[in-house]
Amino acid sequence: MLWEKGEVVELGLPAGYDSSSAMAISSSGTVAGVVFAAHGQIRAVLWDAGDMTLLDPLPGDTDCLAFALNDAGQIVGVSGSGFTGSGYLNVDAGRAVIWEDGRVSALTSLTEGGAGAALAINQAGQAVGSAMDADGTGHAVLWDDRGVTDLGVPGSAAYGCNVHGQVVGFADVEDGESRHAILWEDGRMVDLGALQGHMYSIAMAINDDGVVVGYSSEEDSYDAHAVRWTGGRIEDLGIPPIREPCDAINAHVRDQRLAR
Repeated sequence: MLWEKGEVVELGLPAGYDSSSAMAISSSGTVAGVVFAAHGQIRAVLWDAGDMTLLDPLPGDTDCLAFALNDAGQIVGVSGSGFTGSGYLNVDAGRAVIWEDGRVSALTSLTEGGAGAALAINQAGQAVGSAMDADGTGHAVLWDDRGVTDLGVPGSAAYGCNVHGQVVGFADVEDGESRHAILWEDGRMVDLGALQGHMYSIAMAINDDGVVVGYSSEEDSYDAHAVRWTGGRIEDLGIPPIREPCDAINAHVRDQRLAR
């Protein structure tokens, strides 16, 4: 769905697909997302001015997902095979990709043929996400014209980046029992913390003013609180009505974008 000027617009489905998710929108109103077929295939799709375009996975793969796009038309996501159910976001099941001018290319991995997923891209063409190391542990990474940069933290992922190159996501805390929202900037990793009494937090997106949004929750709790970090201070935005922490916050952030 696209929310525009108070109206809900049905984006439509390609033939043979029965459901979809809109994941990101550009300033011009082009929407990138995912469509699902009853037989299990998942494909990245682009909606633009009423037209729908299915995006191709890498050669040899059957599935692909688009997570983000910028105003230059660069789209990032993941390509692989057998993406089904809630596991379709697992980076160990596919390779990070970028689509440019309708053509798909694999992004450089941390290991030869290694798995990963590109989850966000800024207006400068820098993409961020997660890539697996030789031990199968996810690392937050940044891709640009120099290749891939490991942000240096095992057990982490990057979900957002802005035009200034600030990157947000999460990293496992050294105690091994909690996970905190992280801001990477100027070569430093800043722990954004969580709400009082919470062990988990994840930063999902950052705007060009440096405002970060995400969620904070107790251990194994579905009552995740939407939160906002401004100038390093955390603000509790309350509990969304949907009791699915990751999905709820992703929907919250993306719905705001799609409503513009």
